[in-house]
Amino acid sequence: MTTLRHRWLTLLLALALTSGLASCGGGGTALPAPEFVGDWSAPGVNLSLSADGQIAWRKVDEDGSSHSVIAPLSSFSKKKFSAGFWLFSSSFHVDKPPVRDGAVWRMTVDGVELIRLDDDGAVPKDEV
Repeated sequence: MTTLRHRWLTLLLALALTSGLASCGGGGTALPAPEFVGDWSAPGVNLSLSADGQIAWRKVDEDGSSHSVIAPLSSFSKKKFSAGFWLFSSSFHVDKPPVRDGAVWRMTVDGVELIRLDDDGAVPKDEV
């Protein structure tokens, strides 16, 4: 009887933990709008958003220290997106969503204007 009770308590605890993580953004990967997908860059900042909902972000401060996030998107809107889960999450504010300016795509995230790189990782030649 004690073993059966222990198994039920373990199962209930596992379900509660799973439910709690799902409500904190750990329940799946959010997908970005297509115009956000790609590799974006600015001096000292790189952002990569994949169509399957992965984010890689790196910022190098003036003193040389760097901060990075590599995680699945936990939420996405055209005004804000978050990556990671629970205590290990980062949020990004979209000041200006992606817009095409000639041959160049631009967006501003957390006050930094980013340019979407070409498929070969270069800044577009027609950068204005």
